[in-house]
Amino acid sequence: MQRVSVGGTLYFFKEETMMQEKHVFEEGAVVTAEDIAASLKPLIDEYFVGECNGEGETLIYTLPDGKRFEIAVTEK
Repeated sequence: MQRVSVGGTLYFFKEETMMQEKHVFEEGAVVTAEDIAASLKPLIDEYFVGECNGEGETLIYTLPDGKRFEIAVTEK
């Protein structure tokens, strides 16, 4: 487990693991913000201690101490 201090707060992260699979973009494919958010969720689950829930284009990440973060994906 890795420890990182940010602004005096100590966070714990799961051990690094190697990605086994990479998503490949195919010409003409339609990719939505919801698709990107859904692809990020397993990465957050794998690398961070806490809980991550998906809500469409938004992920809610909750640390073990209850602190919550919203990760929103928007198309520009």
